[in-house]
Amino acid sequence: MDSSAYQSVCKRPLDLLVAHALSELEKLRYSTRSLRRYRAAWEHLVRFAREMSRLQVPAAMKKSLSEYEQYCRKRRHLRASTLRGRMRMITVFLDELGSRNVTTLDQLQPADVAAFVASRGPTCPHSMSRTVSDVRCFLRFLLLRGILRQDLSQVLPRVRVPRDATIPSVWEPELVERLLKVIERTSPRGKRDYAILLLASRLGLRLGDIRRLTLDDLKWDTAAIEITRSKTGAPLCLP
Repeated sequence: MDSSAYQSVCKRPLDLLVAHALSELEKLRYSTRSLRRYRAAWEHLVRFAREMSRLQVPAAMKKSLSEYEQYCRKRRHLRASTLRGRMRMITVFLDELGSRNVTTLDQLQPADVAAFVASRGPTCPHSMSRTVSDVRCFLRFLLLRGILRQDLSQVLPRVRVPRDATIPSVWEPELVERLLKVIERTSPRGKRDYAILLLASRLGLRLGDIRRLTLDDLKWDTAAIEITRSKTGAPLCLP
């Protein structure tokens, strides 16, 4: 694609770019399943972009928002994905304050915090817990910096998420053994599939950790697998 054509494409709205990209994938004969996966992911991106484009952080709050992002990254050492989610929620919170005519953070009152939580509407305990936690951390940061005179995080409710709120999927040992026995292991692909299922069923490795495995993770002298877990960043040693 020449530079003029590239610039023309980049000036199009995001939803039109998504439609154009899907059309190109169809021309390349991507499978229906792959097209559905790309379409779902890109439609989520479009919705997110539209929501973020409507958000307006009051000018006097932008500096504190930027300082909080730096604090979370350098002092709290949040993972990139966690930081993105938290900053998105705080941006929504500040936009809501602006709509309530709160133009500076030192004007923040308990009623404003309570109104924001109420505005989130009915949602699952996990989502509400995440929202409350993100706002609570931000309010404590503002108190730490002296921007707030009182700890408004005390206004937020305690959201209890039952441990059995979601029931994990569990396979009976007999089913696992039957599954392993039907895998054809004479080809390299079959051997690979068999190894993947063994790692998941017998060692309990997550899919992301299995996909990231390299030969360097296999410690032949100690007969162990040593990795850094993708979800927590903690080291893990398995037989």
